[in-house]
Amino acid sequence: MDEQINGFERTIKEILPKGLSKEAVEKHVSESLFLVSSGVNDHFKNGTFRGSRKFASYLIKEFKIRLLILYNLGARKFFVNNVPPAGCFPSITLHSKPIGKCSEKMNKQISFYNKKLLILLHELQTQLPGFTFVHSDLNKSIMEISENPHKYGIVEASKPCCLGNINGNDLCANRNTYLFFDDHPTERVNQIYAKKCFIDHAICTPRINIRRFL
Repeated sequence: MDEQINGFERTIKEILPKGLSKEAVEKHVSESLFLVSSGVNDHFKNGTFRGSRKFASYLIKEFKIRLLILYNLGARKFFVNNVPPAGCFPSITLHSKPIGKCSEKMNKQISFYNKKLLILLHELQTQLPGFTFVHSDLNKSIMEISENPHKYGIVEASKPCCLGNINGNDLCANRNTYLFFDDHPTERVNQIYAKKCFIDHAICTPRINIRRFL
């Protein structure tokens, strides 16, 4: 996330001023919507601290620092995804015992983090003038599809469409019937998620019209 923030800072300090006044840059940034989707790999790829609430709390503190940096650079409108259930990603479940079993330890850590995340967003909204946010419960969306796949037209909710970068592996015949492409959701699942958020208002709070938010 630091690399993206550094790139954003260079953009508003070095690139945009070439064609816009300082006031125009500030207005443009303050009216822009910042999509922030971060934290999955911090939980997923850190085996030493998997399941640690202390580590989840540490991640929240670090995430707060990054949000404050963006705010101080002029960002005011944030669309924030929480962390999906990485303990149910295929690279975990296909190697679990029994096969298909989610890592409850990892998912509990993520659940703890997600609760802290929502608290943090409300705190920042109270403390920082102009700070507004939409919170997206990506975790809930993935779990609902995983537990009721046929309701959403998903046939395979455990195995990925792509098994990895090993030579000789073929892609599935129809990725639109899969929950996972690899460890990431398929395009179809992302479409379901977008409908849940922007049309049904089932997983995004507060319930607002995203176009009006802009």
